[in-house]
Amino acid sequence: MNHLIEPFLGVWELDPATLKYEKGRPGRRAVYSIFKTEDGLSFELDADDADGKPMHVVYGGKLDGVDRPHEGYPVTVSFAMVEDGSMESVAWKNGVAVDR
Repeated sequence: MNHLIEPFLGVWELDPATLKYEKGRPGRRAVYSIFKTEDGLSFELDADDADGKPMHVVYGGKLDGVDRPHEGYPVTVSFAMVEDGSMESVAWKNGVAVDR
C-alpha cells in the first residue's frame, strides 16, 4: 500500500478557487501537510476560514475505513484508500457526515 500513499505525502497549498463546496463558504487560505506515521497518516491543516479566522487542526489514523473518536472534538473520523487510488476521510457527528 505504500506506493498508493506516496503521492499524497508532503505539504500542499490549497487554491480555494478550485474547491467544490456542497455547503458553506470556502476558506481564504490553507496549507495542508500529510505525513506517514507508524500506523497510518497524520494530517495537519493550517488555514484561515471564510471570515479570515485562523484555524489549526491535526488529525490522522489508520487507512482502514473504521470510524474512530477524534480527541477533543464531538466527532468520529474514518480514513480509507479507495479502489481508484484516491483517499477518503469522513468526519461524522451524530450520524451525519459533516466533512468529507
